[in-house]
Amino acid sequence: MLYDIAKENVPYIIDEIDNIPINTVDSVDDYLDKLIDKKSYKVLDKPKLLSCSSNVDDTILLSAIMRRYQFDKERALKVYDVLSKDSSFKQELMKKIAFESDKLELSQVSFEFQIPLSFAILTHLTRHRTHHIMIPDFSPVVDLSQYKTPLKIKAMCDNEFNEICTRNIEMYNHFREDYQIRDEDLIGFTLSGNMVNVLTNMDGKTVEHILSLRECTKSQWETREMARGLHDEIRKLDGAECFSSVLGPSCETLGICKEGKESCGKVLKLNKQK
Repeated sequence: MLYDIAKENVPYIIDEIDNIPINTVDSVDDYLDKLIDKKSYKVLDKPKLLSCSSNVDDTILLSAIMRRYQFDKERALKVYDVLSKDSSFKQELMKKIAFESDKLELSQVSFEFQIPLSFAILTHLTRHRTHHIMIPDFSPVVDLSQYKTPLKIKAMCDNEFNEICTRNIEMYNHFREDYQIRDEDLIGFTLSGNMVNVLTNMDGKTVEHILSLRECTKSQWETREMARGLHDEIRKLDGAECFSSVLGPSCETLGICKEGKESCGKVLKLNKQK
């Protein structure tokens, strides 16, 4: 429509417009497709930590001293080394940062994850706007044969669910091969259970926020699996013990439940064990 308007009102620029090559192919896709033969993928079994800041605990705690007292790093390190001789110092300061402040020091560390997700919970993660998530194009990348079966369905009628998914793939191939429907128009065959691997980079503040919500037993079961997987990866890190200890639902970290009358009751059990 813009072209037609321009042709009528400013015809002298049409020749210039016509000389501009129209590229309908993503240059990145085009370049990589020529280099990569096998494009099939395997959905991960669980979240995987790809990279992260070094010395997570020290980075967070040291930044608290530098921020509040405006010390340069050398002086802050000397103070930090002295204070760290108290075995409880690091743990107590991390708790203060995570639960009694604006948590900005947590933002000084970052974590890059690759996470297997079904489309059903993709929005649960994307709505956390403070992390940088990369989601693959659904078409033509998505492999319809890779899907997650809801736990209750798996227990009650797993075979029937698998039959439906198999039939869906058959119909997809039928429309694509027999009717020559292009991939972009076959997106409707993707199911909420279909899986993809997403990449994301989160700072420590975002990690703490997401896990405090998503590790709760009241959260959707698949998001809870995802959150626990992220936490497990951080637990494995040397030098992140204090940070890992402040991650998770409030019943575990603070001994309180924020769900009110909807509480699952776990906080009562945990408090009795203390």
